Amino acid sequence: MLMRTIGNSIQPLFSEEIYCYFTLSNSPLMKIWFIRHNNESFGPYTVEELKNLGVTKEHYVWKEGLPGWVLANSVTELNPLFIPAPPAFVPSESVSAPVGNQSANYTYGRLNKTRWRLLWIGILLVLSFVTYLVYASQSARISPFDASSQKSPEQLKAELAQTEKQNPGQYISGHAANRKNLIGQTVVEGTLINSATIAVFKDVVLQVDFMSRTNSIISSQKFTVYGIFRPGQTVAFKEKALAGKEVQDVHVTVVGATPVD
Repeated sequence: MLMRTIGNSIQPLFSEEIYCYFTLSNSPLMKIWFIRHNNESFGPYTVEELKNLGVTKEHYVWKEGLPGWVLANSVTELNPLFIPAPPAFVPSESVSAPVGNQSANYTYGRLNKTRWRLLWIGILLVLSFVTYLVYASQSARISPFDASSQKSPEQLKAELAQTEKQNPGQYISGHAANRKNLIGQTVVEGTLINSATIAVFKDVVLQVDFMSRTNSIISSQKFTVYGIFRPGQTVAFKEKALAGKEVQDVHVTVVGATPVD
């Protein structure tokens, strides 16, 4: 059974039931990281933004779930930020000297190696300057150290909660299965989970599309799964409908939920 959401996946037939999985987390990388700089807290940022900001191993970072502020180099997820770049490759230069002219050839070889070293030093200096300009340009656009962008941890937490409440579809996911009961009803049952960090939801609305053998929609019905969905909580649901014998599959989509203040 296919479970249609913002991102789709299909699972194989198991026994007499068709299982499907669906999720609504097909969204950009979440901004969950906060950093300390000059005794001030800034964020939230994605890992890519931390990289562009030039976060070092000595910066303290925090995200929801950590017991407190920790050094960036102690967090496994941030280790890729501190992988050193490989050294520049300098090819060796060998020169064959004709018999009787070894001294002149030795001098030529030393001069040639010196030129190569100077050339590579010049290239590295140019690359360093270009890298500095790019980094400075990016920092000017997203720098967190502007006094106008300073926010307290309480303000940052409130903003995250507001973002989650406005987008319940991005945080509610689950799995479901369908079957026929003895009186010919189509039974849709499964579980839903709230993956939000702070937001609490209730009364999740599901749309069930009943599909034919040719994958055409025969009919659709909406069901409300009543209950409180706290962060990380899983809630089971079970709905029944008279959809007809020609129904071969169902598509289930989460279309809404009510945030709880």
